[in-house]
Amino acid sequence: MFVALFSTGFTRGYCNITLIGCDVTYYNSINYDILQKMMADTHGMKVLELATGSGSVVRFLAEDNNYTGSDISVSLLRQAKRKIERADFKDSKFYVTSTENSLFEKNSFQVCLCILAINFLNDLNQLALELSQILQPRGVFYCCVPVP
Repeated sequence: MFVALFSTGFTRGYCNITLIGCDVTYYNSINYDILQKMMADTHGMKVLELATGSGSVVRFLAEDNNYTGSDISVSLLRQAKRKIERADFKDSKFYVTSTENSLFEKNSFQVCLCILAINFLNDLNQLALELSQILQPRGVFYCCVPVP
């Protein structure tokens, strides 16, 4: 098993990137535990999840956050919406959009997540540009990356 955690300055010092790498075999138990610990103090914040999938965020994000999910799959967003509503998130929104063509305004979010999906993106430079726009100053990007 390989686990790498690091945070570094990103895009003119306006936000931080945190990457978590873990052997996919251990993903369910290890990565959710790591994310839960890392996000334990994330409360009452505006959180965007890129490539939301079926709603795994309910395992590690407190429900008092203002959550926005985005994905290109309508069916996965429906699943995520059901899970998040069942988990009693106070405020949640869902958008069908790609990470490269987001709809979000400048400085819209304090936290951005991308869990096991960054490897599917075509243009990481465009993602970095998008993050520098949509994250507020001192915003944080948490990314969980599968490592073979």
